[in-house]
Amino acid sequence: GRAYAVAKQSGDIVAVTEIGEQFKVHFFDIEGNLKWEKYFDKLYYIDCKISNSGEAIIIFSGSDEYIVNTIFSKEGNILFEKKIEDTHLIPSLNGKYFTKRTGPMSNYMQKDFDLFYNDGTLVNIQGFDYTNVVNVRLKFVSENQILAYVEKKKENKYYAYLQFLKLEDETVTTLWEYKIDFGQELACRFDYRVKVEDNRIAICGDVAKSKFYIFDFNGNLVYSENNLYQSFDFLNKKELFLQTYTAKGKYSKLINISTKGSKKENLIFEYDKGMHDNFENSLKIKNSLLFSIRRYPYSKRNFHTTVINTNNWYQIKNFAHNVESITLNNKAILVLEKYDENPEIIIMKGAEK
Repeated sequence: GRAYAVAKQSGDIVAVTEIGEQFKVHFFDIEGNLKWEKYFDKLYYIDCKISNSGEAIIIFSGSDEYIVNTIFSKEGNILFEKKIEDTHLIPSLNGKYFTKRTGPMSNYMQKDFDLFYNDGTLVNIQGFDYTNVVNVRLKFVSENQILAYVEKKKENKYYAYLQFLKLEDETVTTLWEYKIDFGQELACRFDYRVKVEDNRIAICGDVAKSKFYIFDFNGNLVYSENNLYQSFDFLNKKELFLQTYTAKGKYSKLINISTKGSKKENLIFEYDKGMHDNFENSLKIKNSLLFSIRRYPYSKRNFHTTVINTNNWYQIKNFAHNVESITLNNKAILVLEKYDENPEIIIMKGAEK
């Protein structure tokens, strides 16, 4: 029943807590000043997202039957509110647009180019080639560039592609396309399975035979493996960290993207014996790595971040706060949020990524 999100460019913070039979939404600036508060009736769960610019905030409050998507402006005004079955609207980086993430309870095939303005109206997209297309999922990787997962059906066979699109007004232009193996379960969890850093895109499917890819924004395949990784994230411009646990074994791996060199470690995050956690984001601070686990709105954990010493790869400690890192005016800032009966937000300046 608690959640938070940080705007990567503005540093604005949205945080949700429980107050009796209601959810309470708080909006702070990066200095910790409370700008506004809103209340929601308590449903099964609540979660939130915020655009990098801080211009659009979305609150998801859900039950067993539907999800209420409520979009706020930075000033706290409601721009859009609607009950949608098993669907989350995800803000673009600048908050002008929203894409759609559908869950397993909805129709797997979403053949329309579902892009919305932040008031909920559908964008009248021109230029997209619908020939043989049966499924489309979208993720913004910059303010006007979209990575699309596209499934096509030809002569009763299905094929999957990644398309890199440029959006200008209401027109998209395909800059490149890459055919990938079909059947990696990318559709329902597409935005979860994509990470972006310094004009590079990492992507991996979600089932046993998945492949792992890194592309640059020009469509060049920078790195690939025939392996499934449950968690992965860029540590910086040169390094990426991956974690896997499959029938073939469990391990973590650090990749140098430039040299293709890698280092395997038997490092798996377990909150209980045999119970593994996926990490949502990572942070490198001097000789330490911080991994914040992927938090689901209904989950409860004793810890949310683990700290690793990179000299010996020993796990130093776990702590209850989730950690986000942003850079404002060339200064690194850490935002820590604690999930327990007494939630808190801590803003620390002077860290480095």
